[in-house]
Amino acid sequence: MNTELYDELAATSLFEGLEDVTLERVASFSAVRRFTDGQKVLSEHADDGYRTLYLLREGRLNLAKAPSAEQFDSPVNLATIDEEVYGEVSWLLGRRPSAELTSIGDSRLLVVDGEELFALCEEDPSVGFLIMFRLASMLSMRLVNATQQAAQQSA
Repeated sequence: MNTELYDELAATSLFEGLEDVTLERVASFSAVRRFTDGQKVLSEHADDGYRTLYLLREGRLNLAKAPSAEQFDSPVNLATIDEEVYGEVSWLLGRRPSAELTSIGDSRLLVVDGEELFALCEEDPSVGFLIMFRLASMLSMRLVNATQQAAQQSA
């Protein structure tokens, strides 16, 4: 077992506190991946791999929505964010990403095979509940932050 990868997963808000056997299993279908400045982590036009979860360990990422003819004249910068988990909406919904995620400078991420993680959640409902609850909490906080930002901009 890769103890460094195990330790990294155990230190994330998504996987902290899970039993050793569960963390070992998650480590078996995870890897560390490095991205350089400007490199795409997620693309809203991806045909595969969109069930993958990305956990930021070092660096910064930019999340932006590409323009479409009926919506915007230029890209919309959703946020330059230092959040930890990305790809969670695609993972939960089983659909392509709705925005582009790009590395700002050099970044290091844990990449978790979403299909394997989904299977683990189905096989062990207590683990599945915990992971889903943590993701729901993260998404709720992002919604609260987005609502506050929108209120400040309209004031």
